[in-house]
Amino acid sequence: IPDDHPFVQQQVKKAMDAFVSGKAMYVAPHGSHRLFRYGDKFEGAYFLVKGTDEAPIIIYFVRYSRVKIKKGLLNTKNALRQVLVWRRKDLSIGAQSVAKCVFFNYLLPEFGALVTDTQQTERGKAFWDYAIAQALEKELVVSVINTKRQASQVVRSTEEFENLDTSIW
Repeated sequence: IPDDHPFVQQQVKKAMDAFVSGKAMYVAPHGSHRLFRYGDKFEGAYFLVKGTDEAPIIIYFVRYSRVKIKKGLLNTKNALRQVLVWRRKDLSIGAQSVAKCVFFNYLLPEFGALVTDTQQTERGKAFWDYAIAQALEKELVVSVINTKRQASQVVRSTEEFENLDTSIW
């Protein structure tokens, strides 16, 4: 999504408002930047700030919302759905390292499962391919869920996922 897309602009403004008002919670440093969070267990965002408190620039964020998963499809009844992952395209920040940090160090431990849908941009698909490969490398459980059929399938390797890849996107 382009940096000037209205939805991106709305989300950046919301994160900046939370930062400026002090409603955002400092989470951790990430290189020379600072990671913050606003929201709660139901919806919110993590965002990365470059610069000083007097001249902050939001360069990355992931917006999330909690979803309920039908019992038996996953080993948890609550999961996180990423609503939007965005980073400024004019800055080199190592987006995969930020996403890996946020998803695996903060969101996954809190929610127990991360889910997405089939509506992805090409970059979104690449992100999820990367995240799934990382999860498999960490020996985490990866499942593909068909919500229409109410069925799930555990994926045990990147090769197995690659064989499914065209059918799920």
